[in-house]
Amino acid sequence: MVLHVGVAKTGTTFLQRILVSNRSALQAAGTVYPGDSPHSHFRAALDLRGGTFAGHEYQRAKGAWAAVTREVNAFDGPAVISHESLARTRRQDRIRAVKDFDSADVRIVITARDLGRQIPAVWQENVKNRNQTTYAEFLDHVFDERRRAKFWRAQDLVSVARRWAEQVGSDAVTIVTVPPPGGDRSELWTRFRRACGLPDLDYHLPEVSDNRSMGSAESEVLRRMNACFDVDLPWPRYEARVKRGFVIRVLSTERRHGPLRVPPRWHEATQAQAARQVAQLSAAGYPVVGDLNDLHPQVTDVAEPGPDEFSPEQLLDVSLHLLSEAALLDKSAVHTPESEPDPDGKVTRLARRLRRG
Repeated sequence: MVLHVGVAKTGTTFLQRILVSNRSALQAAGTVYPGDSPHSHFRAALDLRGGTFAGHEYQRAKGAWAAVTREVNAFDGPAVISHESLARTRRQDRIRAVKDFDSADVRIVITARDLGRQIPAVWQENVKNRNQTTYAEFLDHVFDERRRAKFWRAQDLVSVARRWAEQVGSDAVTIVTVPPPGGDRSELWTRFRRACGLPDLDYHLPEVSDNRSMGSAESEVLRRMNACFDVDLPWPRYEARVKRGFVIRVLSTERRHGPLRVPPRWHEATQAQAARQVAQLSAAGYPVVGDLNDLHPQVTDVAEPGPDEFSPEQLLDVSLHLLSEAALLDKSAVHTPESEPDPDGKVTRLARRLRRG
């Protein structure tokens, strides 16, 4: 029994898409990836943690963890459950997560990526989840030594590994490192498959990720756009129309001013944090698939403006370009974990206001 607990922004969506696409083939080969939807594990993790997402309570999450564990326990063979939010699970829920399985051999897999890519990716994900915190404010908080930033609850690999090791033992926690940028994207899947002990099959791998990162300017446009939405706009509608629609189909298609990076001011702090994590993970002796040296950031001193440094004219230019791209999109619906219709036309009216400027 394998629990892949994240962490977020380490290729988890890519890996989960492969698992979903190959669910039938895996089961035929003797391994179950439980559930009947691409969102089954999201709902199960939400149910286990007893929380909400973006302030929204998913009705379909109720009982989802029990449903997944029943399917795993009824299957005569190994199983894999994967969701990145499990990295933030509280102690009592980690205890339950392990005890709810009949198997005495529960193993934890943690995927890990260097902080040079993780830090900007997490801020971008926050913005896609309707957050309005500026990148500069986010960075100040991440590196504020006077208090423990929320960022580290899920991104401190040492703490995440230690918390789960308390339940299953250090030998049962495996670290899978995300390869450095520029390599074969299938290498992460190869490492993950080895860590999980998945069968050697002719797996179907998705050609394009549906979780591509936005450019620096596009991220800032979305952050500012979040303030334009009505406060009573329900999260499922925002998720369907903005996060799963506009972001994927427009904002992530190009980068007019380059990618988002950790600015030079924070390079030394980023490298120091990464070195600390690598040293402590190595000392703890967890099994590693890949190389812990992959977690050292490859920083660059290329002078690219950050999200807070664009002029109003530059952001206007980017916004107009994005709106022109959005105008060409069709009106097909986007399936989400809890899609809702728009009977009162609020989303439609909002879209028209944005186009008018």
